[in-house]
Amino acid sequence: MPTEEETPLLLNGEQHKLQPRLVEWIEKFSASILLENTGSVARDHLANERTFLAWVRTSLSTISVGVGITQLFRLEKELKVPGKLLGVAFISIGMLFLIFALIRFFHSQVAMTQGYFPATRGIVVVTVTTTFTVLVSLLIVVYREA
Repeated sequence: MPTEEETPLLLNGEQHKLQPRLVEWIEKFSASILLENTGSVARDHLANERTFLAWVRTSLSTISVGVGITQLFRLEKELKVPGKLLGVAFISIGMLFLIFALIRFFHSQVAMTQGYFPATRGIVVVTVTTTFTVLVSLLIVVYREA
């Protein structure tokens, strides 16, 4: 049994002893939720985190496309304004994806800690609609100028 001065901590399967002040400091500044790992709790939360990271990757890719479109259309004088608008649209969509990802991550995390899992419908519809609209706009601009 550990004494009051030492608290056991498992790291890589080995028990380590930490001073109580250090344990209090870790608990005070940690943003993590400690859950009992029964069933598929850890697997579900890690899948939620991977989904969040995939949305972040998609967001960064969409923003990169926006920057690329802006730079590409900047070369042609007549297409400078439509190119800038399309680039800004893609960058804005990328930022929206990032906001959706953050909301979705915390919404799913709260629901999973309560034993539920939210099925996604709204974010899929918004994502497809906005991306399709901007892609059609890009197609129209390129086709009109070709």
